[in-house]
Amino acid sequence: MPRTSHNPAGEERDAELTFGVVLERYRPALFSIALDRTGRAEAAEEVAQQALVQAWAHRRDLRDLDKLGPWLFRIAINCSIEWLRRRSSSPHRLEEIAERFLDSPSVIEHVISRETIREVRKALAHLPLGNRVALLMQVAGYSYGDIAAFLGQTEPVVRGRIARARNQLRRTLLARLRQYFGPTEGETP
Repeated sequence: MPRTSHNPAGEERDAELTFGVVLERYRPALFSIALDRTGRAEAAEEVAQQALVQAWAHRRDLRDLDKLGPWLFRIAINCSIEWLRRRSSSPHRLEEIAERFLDSPSVIEHVISRETIREVRKALAHLPLGNRVALLMQVAGYSYGDIAAFLGQTEPVVRGRIARARNQLRRTLLARLRQYFGPTEGETP
């Protein structure tokens, strides 16, 4: 009978490579969470990368691979909070704001664009966190199965979260539009 050699170092290397591939699969979801928290694409990319680095550094702390999604979600939230703390104490904040105005085609377009983004972000912020993450992941192209795995929930629960998030977002944004422009035709004030 042929002898098979047991190579623990090779098995560990294979497991680490697999874990790295799995982590990369979650990068867009981590980016979405970070973008929701920071409000800036550049910052979200930095935070998502930091979350992946943290996850890799603490990979041995994860005891149950089925909890990978919620574990990464928490790491992304913590990295976002840390980024916001560092940013609030940054002396270059005014320079960043000035550069944004200089880079935009016109100040009015910038203000309108920022106001629209601000309104959508405010409406998103009022959603329960799990619903918001599920919706953002779906918009980013994740399947219900992937979202369910990430949040550690079943697909029917995720579908319900997304439906409730869309309905609440729609109601909130329509209410804001009515505040600005009044009721639509045929609608009573």
